[in-house]
Amino acid sequence: MYRRLAIAMAVAMSTTAIVSSVKAEELEIGNVVFFHPDGSALQQWNAARMYWEGADRFLQWDRLPWMAIYRGHMADRLTGTSNGGATTHAFGYKVTGPNSYGRDNGREILSLSGYPGSISREAANRGHPTGLVNDGDIAGEPGTGAFFAETNTRGEPEAQSLQLLGGRPGFNGPRTCPFEQTMDGTTYAQDDPNADCDITDGEDADPIVILGGGERFFLPEGTPYCGERRLTLNRPRLDCFVHFDAIGAAEDVRDGMTPDEAIVENGPTRDDSRNLLQEAADDGYVVIRTRRQYQQLFRQLRNDPTYAPKVLGVFAADDIFNDQPEERVRAAGLVRSATTPIPDEVRRMPQDLALDKIGDLVLWGTPDGDWGPEQDQSAFNTPNSVNPPSPRELVRMAAIILDRRANQANLPFHMVMEVESTDNMPNNTNGIGTLRALKRSDDVIRELRALEQRRGLFRNSDDSFPTMILTAADSDGGAMQVLSVNRSSDEDRPVGAVAANRTELPGEELLPNPLDGLGGRDVFPPFKAEPDALFRFRPLEDGTGSTEGSIQVDRLRFALSYPSSADVAGGIISRAQGANASLLQSRFSARFDNTDAYRMQYATLFGRLLRNAIGDLAPTRD
Repeated sequence: MYRRLAIAMAVAMSTTAIVSSVKAEELEIGNVVFFHPDGSALQQWNAARMYWEGADRFLQWDRLPWMAIYRGHMADRLTGTSNGGATTHAFGYKVTGPNSYGRDNGREILSLSGYPGSISREAANRGHPTGLVNDGDIAGEPGTGAFFAETNTRGEPEAQSLQLLGGRPGFNGPRTCPFEQTMDGTTYAQDDPNADCDITDGEDADPIVILGGGERFFLPEGTPYCGERRLTLNRPRLDCFVHFDAIGAAEDVRDGMTPDEAIVENGPTRDDSRNLLQEAADDGYVVIRTRRQYQQLFRQLRNDPTYAPKVLGVFAADDIFNDQPEERVRAAGLVRSATTPIPDEVRRMPQDLALDKIGDLVLWGTPDGDWGPEQDQSAFNTPNSVNPPSPRELVRMAAIILDRRANQANLPFHMVMEVESTDNMPNNTNGIGTLRALKRSDDVIRELRALEQRRGLFRNSDDSFPTMILTAADSDGGAMQVLSVNRSSDEDRPVGAVAANRTELPGEELLPNPLDGLGGRDVFPPFKAEPDALFRFRPLEDGTGSTEGSIQVDRLRFALSYPSSADVAGGIISRAQGANASLLQSRFSARFDNTDAYRMQYATLFGRLLRNAIGDLAPTRD
């Protein structure tokens, strides 16, 4: 109680932000976890419930007790963009959709609190532990990157990776570069604030935890491949790269490159000759890139309840997942072998049921053993990229470290967590990838609910801070829809296609809309939902009306359809649990805007519910 009172007094006396605020309900100061399962609208969660639990049962997402309908339009368009939506969540003002990444179409802006930076930057620079977790590229994916990086466009992952570690332009300390610097193909003069040659300088405090993909943007072109060299915590081998773009490399081999050439072509991309992994290690980060290193570090966390290091983990060249249509993934040779580990989202299922649920494709990491395109199945062996840590595992490590840091600093933590695969998989019409990504997101929610309820490894002293879990998605990825498939005694019957929904004109045919089943389109069987509440009373498929038989036979079947490969406005529901979560159905029941996601985070972290930002543009910095 004393600690919370002291923090509240410090917040009240702070002059960091001079803004008008509204008197809110009694606010509880605590940790904030903003969870962004990108692209996930209501119909995606419905599909996940059917497939993983059954239509009448519950996801962890369903168990988050407070909810509101989310409005995600931008300053210049009705459909949200990932970079514009993330900037809005991070700054509290609507920005333009296309060219906003911690800036508004190139403008450096103030946040709603009046601070010259995002809520994560404000929190870190006021002493709060901060962290980012993503199953995509940790810096280049805006759902996490825009909370710490400020660039003119989304397509600057090298600059964004540097800012993640070294601070933002104007906040990254004195000029120390004796030379011009090139990033993302752009050359910066020696006195350009966008260039920075020493990540230890600067006013911006470091994030404590950075876990995701994007290794290629932290290492310079020409870095050698680690190959099968064994990496450990004590021997991280930061002078070589672990991961390359698996699908790109396989397709390059198919087009005539040697495997060695393809690995280099799909590896590191930095054009400023800097090894940011080594610089991060020199700055005090523990750098991990493999499951083995993850497990070694996790054992240290388990064995020492006071251990809370800074951690940088990058577990893929770009995104940790293989977000292409099933047919392209299969052609690249990313298919399970007998020794490929069972992935985390089905770890508790019997093996035969787990394999039936996930299909035969490797959609996170690479297969175990030799693999490659059909004409060269032995092109690659990538032992360090097999079975990367799942989003659930990453958020568990991050939460343990941040929770300990919060107790040590006597200040609540701020974590931004994104599952990007829930957006990229449906954007690429990958049905089983979408369903698995949603299950992985639901597992994250299970882990976060354990944090909020102080269970397991998250348990600390009784004086630990309460936690708010807030979810949002900025748009609906691919507008995926569930279509029922007629039951048939032939379980291998392909799902086929349906006619596209448009008016048939004279002399024209309706365009076919291929449906996704387990493994892809056209020739693959439909998905089988888990049993619903009436399965015992449903006639068996032979028409006899008998209620005897296995549950497996009587599962309802469905296919997936995608009206678009782009993001659409969709029906997004934000949900919450924990500190101040009830605001969703009190203050925000009529309207929960994307700007309000910032307000909810700020209210819990700093104890002030800021004014409504509807109709206001973000102020430009002086």
